[in-house]
Amino acid sequence: MAMTRTSKMTLACGMDHQIETAGSYDLKNESSDERGRVVISVNAIAGHTVRLTKILTYHTSSRDPVEELTGRAERALERACRLKFAGLAARQQVCLGKFWNRADVEVRGDVELQQVMRFNLFHIYQSSARADGVASQPKA
Repeated sequence: MAMTRTSKMTLACGMDHQIETAGSYDLKNESSDERGRVVISVNAIAGHTVRLTKILTYHTSSRDPVEELTGRAERALERACRLKFAGLAARQQVCLGKFWNRADVEVRGDVELQQVMRFNLFHIYQSSARADGVASQPKA
């Protein structure tokens, strides 16, 4: 958990690593109030894939207590780990599909302007999902 000096925004994060390998591995996780460090050592086997999936969650607020944010980050991490990457990607695809079905704007005859429009729409979508009164501005 961290807090900014001026705005008093707090941030709580959760992180997990899912490792798939035919070989053995060692994972060391060190953290303090100021930083986190993860070191993964893998005894890889030639011709076999080593896959690392890192799952991160975060919650921010300018008014909610630290304990609440930490709890939210932990619960979100537990859900994300259960779903794994494929489940998270499928949920995001459904959510973004609904957004584009209702929000897409078509600009005819100007491919560059079409791309700028969709880029801005995506930023509006992203920044307004959980804005907490501090949404970021879209960019052109």
